[in-house]
Amino acid sequence: MIKNYFELEEKQKENVITQLENAQNFWRAISFLLKLLKENSFYEHLGKGQLLLLFDETKFLDSFPVLKGFVSLCDKDEVIAPELFPWIGFVFVFPEYRGNRLSGVLIDYATNAAKKLYPTSNYVYISTDHIGLYEKFGFSYVKEETTVWGEQTRFYKREIIR
Repeated sequence: MIKNYFELEEKQKENVITQLENAQNFWRAISFLLKLLKENSFYEHLGKGQLLLLFDETKFLDSFPVLKGFVSLCDKDEVIAPELFPWIGFVFVFPEYRGNRLSGVLIDYATNAAKKLYPTSNYVYISTDHIGLYEKFGFSYVKEETTVWGEQTRFYKREIIR
């Protein structure tokens, strides 16, 4: 089951925040995502979009399903390129769920969501320092770019098939 964080009830959002707080040691970007959610600045920093959450409907924490992974689909990411959108970001699968191609499930879901949310866009973009990972999910390399933090990143695009 995949749901948009921003469409959850407050109790569910609190549960997701707790799960993310418990997972901060897995990936440094989780701390940044938490900051955006707690300060209600997600849209301010990333523009319109969604934070898509993949839940395990067989495991529960305080009567809410446990997160398997998540991905964002937004106007912006860490590359300053306002003419390019939407961006897939925060692609993460919790360690116990890895090896099941769930990143692909999340990316495919976000790409399909882009059809409705971004009807004039022909591509989704992703920024990463990984080489060879996102090519497996249909992305092609565009170029290397400097991020808003002054670091080098590679960015890729994937066609939105309508």
